[in-house]
Amino acid sequence: MLLRIVWWGALVLAAFALATMGVLIVVRAVRQRRARRRAERARVLRAWLVRWITQGDSAGGPDLDSDDAEILMGQARRLLHSLRGGEVERIVDLVERCGAIATERRALARGDTRARYRAATNLTPFAAHRADVRTALQEALVTDSDGRVRLAAAQALQEAGTPPAVATVLAALEDRPDVPRKGLQELIRAIAPAQAEAIKSALDATGAPGRQVLLVDGLGHAGDLTAVPLLVTLVQGSPDLDVRAAAMRALAGLGHPGARPAVATGLADPAWEVRAQAAQAAARIGLTDLAGSLEGLLDDPQWWVRFRAAQALAGFGDAGRATLRTAARGPGERARVVRLVLAEAEQ
Repeated sequence: MLLRIVWWGALVLAAFALATMGVLIVVRAVRQRRARRRAERARVLRAWLVRWITQGDSAGGPDLDSDDAEILMGQARRLLHSLRGGEVERIVDLVERCGAIATERRALARGDTRARYRAATNLTPFAAHRADVRTALQEALVTDSDGRVRLAAAQALQEAGTPPAVATVLAALEDRPDVPRKGLQELIRAIAPAQAEAIKSALDATGAPGRQVLLVDGLGHAGDLTAVPLLVTLVQGSPDLDVRAAAMRALAGLGHPGARPAVATGLADPAWEVRAQAAQAAARIGLTDLAGSLEGLLDDPQWWVRFRAAQALAGFGDAGRATLRTAARGPGERARVVRLVLAEAEQ
């Protein structure tokens, strides 16, 4: 009896496994067939889209369904980056006619998280041409329940040439744990050149180190030399080492000799991160009169500071390299780091 039960159990399991395998094979075949049909349809629509760009309504064309609208939206997104003038207008008009823009706006307002994120991305190239799209993205930036969707909406507005105000960006994105910090940083860097004054005002109004680091990093990419005195003040007076390091990095990026007081202070900062940034700033700005301070940092307890100081001296020409050659003849860690930098510099 027991053997018979085992036997029938094995048969049932084998039959179940075969049935499951059969279902999976059928599902895969259906998906592959659907993918082939979609690829073929995309090829037809792409050819028609090219004719539409040059001929407009006279190009005729197939009847469009919702799947076609999705395909056209993707192809139009790619084309809009390379077209100009009347061709852009015809593409936008076509996408509007087939209902794709309205569909994406509805998805942005009422879809699930994935659909809303996709809609914000899909609408990006149309925001420059449609006020209703910009309005929908602005609404998503401040009201969406998901931080990644908010960030995608802000990035779409930035790429469209209508960036949100920095105050709006900070209010909508800064304190949300679901917003990638790197994405927020890149967004502020992108809007900084056009909003440097607003960023400086926001810096004056906040004492929160996290916000200060974001704004200072943005100023470093804004190219606004009037920010140098403010950044110098932060290096010399901020109690937060991340703020001081970010301000030093921004000063190095701006490359203005007015940063010298901050660099001199930074070379003696108690935080090694700031000393390393200061050595790098001295090299980028070309502050050769600080060579003595940099030589002293060749004995810094932190390897990274010693390395950056040696790199800075190597960039000061013959005089700096002569200092390094002298140091390379000594014993210990100082000499090893110096020899490494000299070998790189003299290749």
